[in-house]
Amino acid sequence: MGVTSLFFAFIMSWINGNLKSEDDHVIIFYRIDNSVEILVNDSIVYESGIIHNNPSLGDTYKIPLGIYLTDAQDEVIIRVYNGVPPYEEQNDTHWEIKYSIFNGDERIDYFWDYSDDNEIGLVFEERYFF
Repeated sequence: MGVTSLFFAFIMSWINGNLKSEDDHVIIFYRIDNSVEILVNDSIVYESGIIHNNPSLGDTYKIPLGIYLTDAQDEVIIRVYNGVPPYEEQNDTHWEIKYSIFNGDERIDYFWDYSDDNEIGLVFEERYFF
């Protein structure tokens, strides 16, 4: 094995050793009204787009987080927006968010919140550290 091959193998094993498995942490959204975004270490890694009429989502919105996490402590932020952009005056009285976070097969959080306060724009934000 040449020096270049050894160096490449070392770099790949270092990278793999410093990243969490992409299967480790997953978020499953059961309800999103109207949209959600996920940030990891201040970078947007997921945007749901607008979801109207608050449907039951089953597990169709299963978002892997492990591909964005490192061995260091990572900050994950979940944000919910009500209405549609631009978030100016509009009639959208209700918002809702319901999700679980899993680490492998273990559910580490279940969250559900909603309101009919007629707020528009950013209405919810939750922070996690992994």
